Amino acid sequence: MTGIVIGISTVAFLQQRPFGTIDELLGNLSYGVFLNHFLMIWLADHFSISRLFVPIAALIAAAVSYKLIEEPALRWRRHLRNANAARGLN
Repeated sequence: MTGIVIGISTVAFLQQRPFGTIDELLGNLSYGVFLNHFLMIWLADHFSISRLFVPIAALIAAAVSYKLIEEPALRWRRHLRNANAARGLN
């Protein structure tokens, strides 16, 4: 019940704010954090590292994977879409 109250309140508050650069950055990193946190939990357990390592390492891994994988893939996809639009292949 507490999660529902906090979640609804947070969504209501965030709807009042304009979309900005920080929102875009966090949105871009969110999927990478979701994917990488499982690996970071396993590494923390396997090497007996503090669980404080997990969110920091997942965020760093998400930023690296976004820059190295997602950004080039998005550029390539946009290039293909623009090339198809120029040829009339929508």
